[in-house]
Amino acid sequence: MSIKTIIILSIIGISTGCAPVLVTHDVGTNVDFGNYRTFYCWEYLDDFDPLSKEYDNEVNRELIMNALRFEMEKLGYGYEHDNPDITVTVDFHVVIEQRVEVVWEESPFNWQSHDHSAYPAHYKYGTLIIHLVDYSDGQLIWQGTASSILGDPKNAKKTIDKAVAKIFNQYEFRAAH
Repeated sequence: MSIKTIIILSIIGISTGCAPVLVTHDVGTNVDFGNYRTFYCWEYLDDFDPLSKEYDNEVNRELIMNALRFEMEKLGYGYEHDNPDITVTVDFHVVIEQRVEVVWEESPFNWQSHDHSAYPAHYKYGTLIIHLVDYSDGQLIWQGTASSILGDPKNAKKTIDKAVAKIFNQYEFRAAH
């Protein structure tokens, strides 16, 4: 499967501090992670989603890039913008989905009553997917995801940092020295 296909199928968003975050990862087969020393962050340039601009915007994409860079450097990888000598590319794509669930509630006035009421709960749900791609051959070597209900967009930096850190907690490889 090509990187473009994987990216197009990817849904990305940001997790919240109070909602549970589902984190998964997948490692490519026959990958020698000992060959990688440097990285470059590459953003897949999709248009911003106009219905989710409070989450998907230039500021938040820059926060994601900074969090990615921080986590990769923490793992010992050197950032190389112009001429990366190893071939790890970090990319992401942002889309946020609107969800509605029906919430059932018992009457608070009479515990013996069987009165129930239902109301719709509207919320936004996001998934952040990070791809590490071997720059020399374009092959996906590792992918990590974090999914959650989205919180207040005013807490974006904290939320993004937490989501990216949780994803990279699944990444068990350090840079070769």
